[in-house]
Amino acid sequence: MAQNQEVVTFSPDEVWIPDIRIYNGGQDVTRTLVLSYYNGTVRWVPLITVRSKCILSHDHYPVDTQACNITMGSWTQDNSSISIMPFPYTQGKHFQNDNPHWNVTSIKRHLETKIYDCCKNPYGTLTYLLRLSRRAPPLWQVVWGPCVALCLLTLAMFWVPPSRAAAKLGLGGAITVALAVLVAKDIAATHAESLVFPTMLTVAAAIMTEVAVVSLLRVAGPAPSLLVKLANSSVGTALAITAGDGEWGMVAQILDRLLCLVFLVAIVAQQASHD
Repeated sequence: MAQNQEVVTFSPDEVWIPDIRIYNGGQDVTRTLVLSYYNGTVRWVPLITVRSKCILSHDHYPVDTQACNITMGSWTQDNSSISIMPFPYTQGKHFQNDNPHWNVTSIKRHLETKIYDCCKNPYGTLTYLLRLSRRAPPLWQVVWGPCVALCLLTLAMFWVPPSRAAAKLGLGGAITVALAVLVAKDIAATHAESLVFPTMLTVAAAIMTEVAVVSLLRVAGPAPSLLVKLANSSVGTALAITAGDGEWGMVAQILDRLLCLVFLVAIVAQQASHD
């Protein structure tokens, strides 16, 4: 050793190194040299790729946040042989995130000591709690935009005259086909079930109610006088009610307008739940 030399390097095979392992995942370790300083400090900084399991929830995709844990500790050495201490952490200084899909919004640490049935001495574990937020991909516009557009088209069904049943129900069928294509194309890749499936239920409910409304044209007998008077009033004029389909046709148009309002509120509430 040269005189006044402050640090000496060793191979990891020549000195004792801790057997720290990831408890809830795996790791790939690139073994680097061990630094031994003149004051007795020994430092080993291996290059480690950590793989950890994280259960994801897609309820609010693609603006979802996820909580993931990474737990580590010694596999064979208890606290009498090794003491695990967290490294002082400053986000931005000691951590760089280049992942294109996720932002790390917070990192917390939790040091725990536990006694197992096998051993009399406690073992220490260090858990990092990571809070992740998704960087919304372009598919967010691909999924959310069509859903909103198809919901608006669904509302258009309620403004097609009941006498044009084929056009009414044909529009509903076209919307259903478009949603099916959207599901087949993007759901598997985006996990946007919580957004597309409620839209499908909304469209299905609208089509079923329209079938009931159209069937009113086949009803024999007088229509409810109150609804007929409402259709012939200024309210009916404001709602663009026409008398060409008879009294039951006017009643069907009034129900269409009311259903349009009901479904509009439902669609707004549905979309707001994903904001």
